[in-house]
Amino acid sequence: MKLFVISDQKKITDHFSAIERSRKNSIELLPRKEYRSRLKDETGTCLVYYDISQQEEKAYGKELRFLLKLPHVCTAVIDSKDAMEDPALFFRQGGVDYLGKKLFQRGFQTKRLKEIEDFLGTSISNEKTAKPGTCPDPLAFPQECIIPGGEWKHVKQGKNYLFCMLFAELDATSEWKRSSGQDHLKAVKDRFQGFIRKNFEQINGRIWMWNEFGGLLLFPYNGSSFPMVLAACKLMMNRAIASCEDFPFGTPISYRLGIHIGETVYKERGNTGTIVSDAINFIFHLGTKYAAPGNLYITRQVYETTHPGLKELFLEEGEFEGKKIFRMRRVL
Repeated sequence: MKLFVISDQKKITDHFSAIERSRKNSIELLPRKEYRSRLKDETGTCLVYYDISQQEEKAYGKELRFLLKLPHVCTAVIDSKDAMEDPALFFRQGGVDYLGKKLFQRGFQTKRLKEIEDFLGTSISNEKTAKPGTCPDPLAFPQECIIPGGEWKHVKQGKNYLFCMLFAELDATSEWKRSSGQDHLKAVKDRFQGFIRKNFEQINGRIWMWNEFGGLLLFPYNGSSFPMVLAACKLMMNRAIASCEDFPFGTPISYRLGIHIGETVYKERGNTGTIVSDAINFIFHLGTKYAAPGNLYITRQVYETTHPGLKELFLEEGEFEGKKIFRMRRVL
């Protein structure tokens, strides 16, 4: 377990002594000036506590928005002075824990860490991943389909693998074309592709097929969980923030996402024209023919493996092409 505390108070980790004594977990103190570069280099999911006690709301709000946008970071707050006016808003934006004055003084216990993991449905930065091998029975895929073990290093050209698949596309594309010049339109498309790449590459997502305004990302299946669901939920919750910080066009940005799991033969990007895959056809149909603007959808197999804490965000929508579909509740 990787746990980070962002603070300029060196003794703050004394309140996390139970974690320091644990053999299974570790804690690292990051100064405010250094934490961004350190976390960007982190490859696994991690839990990050940000100390707001020495900053004004405007300053710490900016830092929390940055952390909440990182797909591999589970963001929590240390508020030793009970200064945050609306902790509930922080949770609605994707926060996972809040330590007010009394809780902080009591000291952080490993039990709380387990409760956070149970809520998220994942063991943070230490997810149980299947070793590369044949597909698990619960997913009922053909035995010749290989589990990549969550790592791209196990994926080879020309072999059949089980991937998590994410479709992402910008909404209102006809309106963008009609109201934008060529240079502006290119800037919009480039920004969106970069936005999607940035938010998923740190959880091993790669853009595999990309059309004008969107496309398909692949994630080597780890055999047990779907970390991209949490990352996708964050993107839906933070659209208003993303419109301001990532898209300098003066207009709200809307996009739709879909997540599925399926098998396909892997070939390098740009050499995928001859691939025949029912799963790829389905995820493109889900995104282009079924998905409504501004929504996130997951299929039954993804939903059933998602922890109850995230399941509560989804409603059963119906069936599409023989598969049960769940839609994320709309967030204001």
